[in-house]
Amino acid sequence: MLRGVVSFAQRASWSLGLVMLLAGSAAAQSPTGILSGRVTDVTGAPRANVIVTVSSPSLLQNQRTSTSENGDYLFRLLPPGEYQVSFLLAGFAETIESRDVAATQPVVVNAVLRPGPVREAVTVKPEASLFFNTVTSATNFSQAVVEQLPLGRSVTNAVALAPGVHATGPDGALSLSGAMTFENVFLVDGVQSQDNLRGTPLDLYIEDAIQETTIQTSGVSAEYGRFTGGLTHTVTRSGSNDFSGSFRTGFTNDQWRSVTPFEESKMDALVPTYEFTAGGPVVANRTWFFGAGRFFDRTVARQTGITNIPFEFNANEKRYEGKVSQSLGEAQRLQVAYTGIDRLENNHASAGASNVMDLASLTNRSLPQRLLSAHYTGMFGSRFFLEGQYSLRRFTFEGDGGRSRDRVLGTLMLDQSTGASWWAPQFCGVCSDERRDNDSLLVKGSYFLSNGAGAHDLVFGYETFNDRRDGDLHESASDYHVWTTASVIDNGTIFPVMEGGIDAFSTFIIHWPILQPSRGTNYRSHALFVNDTWKAGSRP
Repeated sequence: MLRGVVSFAQRASWSLGLVMLLAGSAAAQSPTGILSGRVTDVTGAPRANVIVTVSSPSLLQNQRTSTSENGDYLFRLLPPGEYQVSFLLAGFAETIESRDVAATQPVVVNAVLRPGPVREAVTVKPEASLFFNTVTSATNFSQAVVEQLPLGRSVTNAVALAPGVHATGPDGALSLSGAMTFENVFLVDGVQSQDNLRGTPLDLYIEDAIQETTIQTSGVSAEYGRFTGGLTHTVTRSGSNDFSGSFRTGFTNDQWRSVTPFEESKMDALVPTYEFTAGGPVVANRTWFFGAGRFFDRTVARQTGITNIPFEFNANEKRYEGKVSQSLGEAQRLQVAYTGIDRLENNHASAGASNVMDLASLTNRSLPQRLLSAHYTGMFGSRFFLEGQYSLRRFTFEGDGGRSRDRVLGTLMLDQSTGASWWAPQFCGVCSDERRDNDSLLVKGSYFLSNGAGAHDLVFGYETFNDRRDGDLHESASDYHVWTTASVIDNGTIFPVMEGGIDAFSTFIIHWPILQPSRGTNYRSHALFVNDTWKAGSRP
């Protein structure tokens, strides 16, 4: 048995889109952006063979292309960051413009060339740069902006600021574009970061390592699948040609929190959280590295429900992130990113501290998580772009539940009158571990065609995604439950009240044996996509 019911269905999608804006399509499940535009002279006539160069601290090497007979150009697969775009043609002054390129977002930079040897530099900074005026409705927040706002540093806090996003789901979960909370897709460096069972986003990142977060709420390209709500993509930093680093220490104290009128106990212990980043070149313009970490060992005071027995809950967590960016030649790049999270929890109550009545119901568990992505981008000539990505996520529940398979020591008891349990932990910590994993593979090509009939940005590719779960739902270590009519607490000792009969509160024993171990589930989807963004005619 599994710990819940998976409602995913295998599906395949084929879509052909036709839109009337040149920059109407978005990249597939990968953290890159698009920059395109048209070059004309002061008379409004398009200019062919203009050398267009893009440069950025986010690029290992500058990229170049030339304009078509319509004056059109296009760059794909650009890492998010600040870009300079230069336009150069003999007999005209060089023009330089600046733009911010966000993940999965198309940016249009048109240029007008003027005669003369004078170099002209134009820097454009939109006053309200959080919104992109394109077919796709999207919002982008850099982590530098989030740090200055009076809210938490997590991705979900940033996402909640976007139009069309509401924290109206169960337990405050986010709804994008009015969809159910489990119908969205959350990505971290191209890896789907949601829990397999409930679809809620997991915080699989280090806050100081985040570069930016982009939220798409409508008009999402046909290249995407697996969701009917919105798409959120978080991109972490990648290093540059300059060495940089940071170190942050934060402090928490259980004594600083407020208490309810019941005056529950608190601990007076100052707990630091250490967070660091470091990045720079191994070989300038060829190999970059970036690393980050976050560590804390936190203990807080808690108490059981009804019996009010105090205990200490401890969480020891270590997070690591590493990323390497490698140039494979002009306009070709390979980037590999890895994130590891090791979390140990002592005195964990599976049903919540308020729903257990004794310390025997507590257990110790481990929650390791791993993210890995390998992303290749290549530009061949000025018209053809190729992209590939493999990603995986691993999430395991280790030791979550009772430690004895004995029928006496491993059987959970539950008071029907209060819903509280005692005597043994829920689930089985010495049976098979539960795993919630996913992996995906993406291959995408694009071709840019511009002539007298107009401009086409043709995108085509294939993606497969596998949602994997494996685990047996042992409701207790012994596979037995005893549901008592009630319980009596005498001098700290809990005594069951057992009554016979056939009414609703009669005592009964439940046996939930697992006769055949779970073989797990693999919900794999396959998607083919074709997108043609077409601008008719040769006029700007």
